Amino acid sequence: MAEKQLPCIVVYSDLWRSNTVRFFSNYMPYFNRALLVIPADQHVTLLCGLSPRVYGWIRAVTPIEDVRAAGDFSQTLLQLATERHWTRIGILDFPQFPYDLNQSIQSLPIEIVKVGNLPPLVDDSELFMRRKAAAMVRSVLAAEIPSGVGCSGEQFIGRWCWLCCHGVRHWR
Repeated sequence: MAEKQLPCIVVYSDLWRSNTVRFFSNYMPYFNRALLVIPADQHVTLLCGLSPRVYGWIRAVTPIEDVRAAGDFSQTLLQLATERHWTRIGILDFPQFPYDLNQSIQSLPIEIVKVGNLPPLVDDSELFMRRKAAAMVRSVLAAEIPSGVGCSGEQFIGRWCWLCCHGVRHWR
């Protein structure tokens, strides 16, 4: 931020791309989008697509104090930038933002500085977890695919979910 003279960096997060925000804030957005705004000289702000009923929980389990509802992320980001007198902001990995969000942020009347992406934040524990999850999936598929011959994808998934929910299948 200092090198590019940026007052903040904005990081996008959703269920599938949450590692960077999780690294910086200990927050992982469950089933929703979020923007983490990391100022150079203040605490972080989370612009959150979740209902305000979970904001207390977010504050309780993370160092994030400022959580704001963001039904329209670009307008909420603009409001924050206006409050803090920012005329330019840095955005991490901006070309990889979802198209609608990328386009709406580009239309804002502030300068957007595209900041390169970070290397993947993967450590030995995460690699172990991913390998274990992949092994579990392979095991389940190997056992269940033969019984799914002739089923539609929806029937196969539905049957498997029902079995798991009723304790018939155990993930070990």
